[in-house]
Amino acid sequence: MKLSTRARYAIRLMLDIAVTDNGGRPVRLGSVADRTGISRRYLDQVVMPLKSASLLLGIKGRSGGYRLARAADEIRLGEIVEATIGPVTLVDCVGAPETCDRSEDCAAHILYRYISATMRTQLDELTLADLGNPSVIKDLTKRTVKLESLIQ
Repeated sequence: MKLSTRARYAIRLMLDIAVTDNGGRPVRLGSVADRTGISRRYLDQVVMPLKSASLLLGIKGRSGGYRLARAADEIRLGEIVEATIGPVTLVDCVGAPETCDRSEDCAAHILYRYISATMRTQLDELTLADLGNPSVIKDLTKRTVKLESLIQ
């Protein structure tokens, strides 16, 4: 599975808002665009499902912008991804078995379910605050290197 651009940009947007010290004021999308290199137009699209999922709050007015709806340590990466692209599944038949005539008899279906569950678990294990924590990043790096060495 490849994480979509929309999901990746949503994580970058949310992380930028989480780590930006704006003196308690909402963060403007224009400044997020400048810092992240994501176009303002694309950010406008990414914000909508995040607001609908109650992950972001939009503040109107001259000094408006966006804030996290909850503390960064309460927002799981899985929530961000699912808000922007829907359920995390390796293949469609995991989330909607009726889309495949073979899902009940498919020997690989349990593998697809297992991989999908593992992806969701890993995304739900991490919060926005974790991405800003050097020790968590260091641990993830070690775990990733270890996993990659097993498959080479």
